[in-house]
Amino acid sequence: MGGRLRVGLATTILTLVGGMWVFFAPFVVGYQKVGAHWTEATRTQMWTGGVLTVLSMLALLFFAVFAIRDAALAAERRRRQETESSEVG
Repeated sequence: MGGRLRVGLATTILTLVGGMWVFFAPFVVGYQKVGAHWTEATRTQMWTGGVLTVLSMLALLFFAVFAIRDAALAAERRRRQETESSEVG
């Protein structure tokens, strides 16, 4: 895994954690009481945190899909090289 890929993955994970915090912060910090009508700030935070969380999860899904694709391509390349080297030798 290259340096840029690691930075992107770490950034995506931090964004996921940040989005979850923004989503749950009104209740954890306590400025939105459970059972009370939600304030506009609470709704805004929940939408923002929800969007960040969903987008981060999608990005992580794409990381996994592309990692699996790259692993399959590398395995196919190795198999071809082994087949070619066994035919030559």
